[in-house]
Amino acid sequence: MNARTNGEKGAYPFVLLMLTLLNMAAGMVFISLLPDRVAVHFNAAFEADRLGSPWQYFFFFLFPPLAAAGLIFESRRRGQKAKNRKPLRIMLTFIAVLLAYIGWLMIGWCGRTPELGQKAEAPLYILVCVPLGLMFVVFGNYLPVVKRNGTLGIKTPATLASDYVWAQTHRVMGKVWMGIGGGEILCAIIDTFAGTQFLSFAWLMSGVFSSFAAVPFVTARFKKREEEFFAASREAENPAPYTDKNKTNQECPHSKRK
Repeated sequence: MNARTNGEKGAYPFVLLMLTLLNMAAGMVFISLLPDRVAVHFNAAFEADRLGSPWQYFFFFLFPPLAAAGLIFESRRRGQKAKNRKPLRIMLTFIAVLLAYIGWLMIGWCGRTPELGQKAEAPLYILVCVPLGLMFVVFGNYLPVVKRNGTLGIKTPATLASDYVWAQTHRVMGKVWMGIGGGEILCAIIDTFAGTQFLSFAWLMSGVFSSFAAVPFVTARFKKREEEFFAASREAENPAPYTDKNKTNQECPHSKRK
């Protein structure tokens, strides 16, 4: 029974890889049907401001199979803890699906945006920013359950050196990421219905900078100091037995002869 269950779980990455490869093949077909020049960059108002080859969107179809291949590698790596396989599977699957979704969205939208200054008719703040917000919510939900490892998670010298610092830092950052995701969804709704053009982008950029550059290192450093304080407090409350005697014997190795 266990062998069968393990076999079913082990087949999932290969099924995901096959689906992403089929998606990549279909994407290549549709990209080849687009005009030679399509919109490849947009400003904050979602107006086309640069034209280029539609094959620039091939990245969105290429990365999902790479994510599936990474899942296969990590799920079979001996050093990867079993408890980390579920969040790793969910995170990489979400990334693969999100990129595939954005790829098809770009093909369907940009294929009908061949001129500079042309604005998208679809509510792209919701179609693009809401999935990005959901990604942060999902990642933030599973981040606290990730055990200490060298592949998945927030890797700083402090978190990699201590289970306590790792767990506490990921617990804090999980809440931060969920807040970023919820705020991004709210900003996308406001931008769509209020006609603003900056809230989603500004919130996303500030959230990415804070969650990947500043907050993790500050949090890990604070939790390391907290761990050291707790350790010193426990040592003061429960001193090691015979400490003074051992210290005296070390200072006077010939005291027994006297």
